[in-house]
Amino acid sequence: MAASDDIDLAPIVVAAAGAFILYQFWRYSTASYGFSFGTSAPAGTGLQSLLNDLPMTVSPQGRAFIQSWETLSLTPYADAGGRAVGWGHRITPQDNITGPITYARAVELFNSDIAAVQDAINSSVTVALTQNQFDALADFAYNVGVSGFANSTLVKLLNQGNYASVAQQLARWNKAQGQVNSDLTKRRSAEAQNFASG
Repeated sequence: MAASDDIDLAPIVVAAAGAFILYQFWRYSTASYGFSFGTSAPAGTGLQSLLNDLPMTVSPQGRAFIQSWETLSLTPYADAGGRAVGWGHRITPQDNITGPITYARAVELFNSDIAAVQDAINSSVTVALTQNQFDALADFAYNVGVSGFANSTLVKLLNQGNYASVAQQLARWNKAQGQVNSDLTKRRSAEAQNFASG
């Protein structure tokens, strides 16, 4: 046989090596994560467990819900013994805000506040949440502050599996300067409805 008729084995070797790697990955996945084609992973094990452990984030609808209750102000204003700006961002000395801010800065502050809220919920709540439940708690935490949220009776009862107590606990947080506030009452009611919608 002439040299020009020799079979080039390189593509065959590469294809075989690729198939072997894919096979090993599949074997590792089924063994480590409990995944198999045509069936779902058992809850609490394998791949499903990994997915459940991922931190939740506020959905776009949740962000819009929060912003619907917080009037955007590019000029700092007095708020509960301090000053706020943007979508209800409490101004700290580290913010270095002395006057009006841009819309872009307001978005930056909002995103930072949302990140803190997400961290607070993910670290404080130990039971499973749906997206609507997470978003409802995010609005509550955004409004009362992450410390108030994390140390609340609401979180304590929720972590005991008492989902039904959330609406009642939310309703307790409807006062401003010791007086019942109609806007806060409406906000807590809307949060409770979102939480109950599952």
